[in-house]
Amino acid sequence: MKNFYKALKLSKKRNEPLAFVTIVNFHGSAPRGTGAWMAVYKDGTTIGTVGGGAMEYDAQKEAQKLFETKTSFMKEYILRPNEAGDLGMVCGGNATLYFQYLSPDNRQTENLIEGLGRVFESNEDAWLLTSWEKPAAFEMIVVDERMKETAPFDDELFQKESRLFRKNETCIFSQPLLQNERVYVFGGGHIAKELVPVLSHLDFKCVVIDDREVFANKESFPDAEEVFVSDFKNISTFLKIGPSDYVVIMTRGHQNDYLVEAQVLKTNARYIGVIGSKRKTAAVNEKLMRIDGFTQERLSMVYTPIGKAIKAKTPAEIAISIAAELIEVRASDNV
Repeated sequence: MKNFYKALKLSKKRNEPLAFVTIVNFHGSAPRGTGAWMAVYKDGTTIGTVGGGAMEYDAQKEAQKLFETKTSFMKEYILRPNEAGDLGMVCGGNATLYFQYLSPDNRQTENLIEGLGRVFESNEDAWLLTSWEKPAAFEMIVVDERMKETAPFDDELFQKESRLFRKNETCIFSQPLLQNERVYVFGGGHIAKELVPVLSHLDFKCVVIDDREVFANKESFPDAEEVFVSDFKNISTFLKIGPSDYVVIMTRGHQNDYLVEAQVLKTNARYIGVIGSKRKTAAVNEKLMRIDGFTQERLSMVYTPIGKAIKAKTPAEIAISIAAELIEVRASDNV
């Protein structure tokens, strides 16, 4: 949603309206799921995607109508062939898209820009709530953790995935703005240099740690949120790994991998992955059980050898396999 924030700011700067198109509900199979969005400018340029293909092409045309009517509306797309109103697609489902007109001089738009800017700057979790009784009249607000606790909101609104709720005559669409999901990459070698740009493009925030300044610097990792130069002995003194975080361990040697793994196994990280062969994994696990007292059950929760089994060989291929594994873990938490 950071790109939506940028789109709003550009709309304000240009003093031009913005069309915001969101999949608020879908059934069956669709190219993109609930919460996928696309911002459309008056000149036809777009940011984001609602799935591409015929549906997105039609959605772009429909969005242009907003600049004339200034009236928000819903439209349902049938994604099954040979049915009335279908798009000739073979996905086998249907999707409901909400087309919203956002005026640059509307106070609600200004509040949105302020609210989104606040949560992105503070790096706190938040949700974008859109409510309406009729599509033409909607309210959009940003709710952060503090507001969630002090205002009379239902807890069910605050999920890890986008969701549409109905309360009597009112519809509420909740989109998460979860900020505290980071990937801590230990080791700034060749694979890390391939991995961080890919993960950043997938909306993972990356933190790189290496004990060599030549490998840990912003020039090498311009897409990283932070880069630390440090040994691997006391990582808790400068990192706080939480239940929404991912850990990727691929330092330059087995001993450093062991040092990091022994520490992160004491955290409640969502994902811990360690690079290396099955032989290396067995040797490190034996050490972790004998010296550090970890159980086999705990060690079985570590993803090692890291990455999906796609027969990756090169650093770029291994990076893709790791990214695929993180995508899978992130998606499984939202099922």
